[in-house]
Amino acid sequence: SLWTMDDSYRAFGVWKSDLSVKLSDDVTMEDVDEALRDIAPIKKAWQEGMVMQNLDGESRTIVGLSDFSLLSGIGEGRAPEYDNEVLVGYKLADYMGLSIGDEISLRDSEGNPRTYLVTGMISAMLNAGYGIVMPYDALEDVRGDDGSSDLSYQILLEDPARAELAKD
Repeated sequence: SLWTMDDSYRAFGVWKSDLSVKLSDDVTMEDVDEALRDIAPIKKAWQEGMVMQNLDGESRTIVGLSDFSLLSGIGEGRAPEYDNEVLVGYKLADYMGLSIGDEISLRDSEGNPRTYLVTGMISAMLNAGYGIVMPYDALEDVRGDDGSSDLSYQILLEDPARAELAKD
């Protein structure tokens, strides 16, 4: 059978966007929306961030999303609803002996331990199955201000073919 790129994204439990804009004090979501209004109408937009943390001696990817409808790989449980909840990859859950309802400790931006409730398991290939997904706003607590994180505004356009025009 034939597969499209969208099928591949769904199979691996990852999401895609047409444009990615790094946010800063000088560039806001509202600025981006305004700039795109007449060039390439937006179908869907969300905030996304990523940070790495060391868990049990291994570097792990933690992703913050403002829209959990993007995830297609929640195998068990549910998406986080609160800032103290996370999804964990199946391989990480197995490695750390985690189940739904268990707690996982991450470091906050000052290096202090912070506890999160595991609400579900994700089969996404994020960090080869060892990743963690949490609400975007919760990522603020673990990311710190040392430049080790990546915050962006992701955009799906009504007409993806207009992405090149929008980049200019």
